[in-house]
Amino acid sequence: QLQTVGNWNDDKREGEWNYYYPDGSKWRKGEFSAGKKHGLWTTWFESGIKLQEGRYENGKEEGLWKSWYADGKQSDEGHFSQGLIDGLWKGWYPDGTQRYEGHWADNRKNGQWKHWNEAGHMTENAYFKGGELHGPYSRYSENGIPESQGNYKEGKPHGSWIYFFPEGGKLRETNYVD
Repeated sequence: QLQTVGNWNDDKREGEWNYYYPDGSKWRKGEFSAGKKHGLWTTWFESGIKLQEGRYENGKEEGLWKSWYADGKQSDEGHFSQGLIDGLWKGWYPDGTQRYEGHWADNRKNGQWKHWNEAGHMTENAYFKGGELHGPYSRYSENGIPESQGNYKEGKPHGSWIYFFPEGGKLRETNYVD
């Protein structure tokens, strides 16, 4: 059974390449230039529905990338820069409810990150710097009621933190020091 079709030039992959599942259905398609992935690359589920799509430049992911669930609904999208995760990323549950939204810089979380549950309630609102929690932080119950609020400094709780009862009233306040 045919699994790969493409051209070689001076022992390097060149031009369009197509890859197939064992049943013959298309699995992946993309371009090579001088042996490196270049241009648009697309991957499909065995059903033929698109799984992932994005561009390469000189063998590294570049620009907007998207991925989908097996039913064709979008699951994630975000940006790469020279092969590193960089910029805004968003994700959704299969029903289309937003799952997360956050920023990356050089493969590390950087800036604000928000997470929601399938009911659409925010479960976390956090800030990162260089991949570590740094700045305001809030955690919420599955119903969207605050559980804890405070600040992080270089990945560790810092300063005043408030913890809440499951019904939402203030339980206690703690102060973290370096």
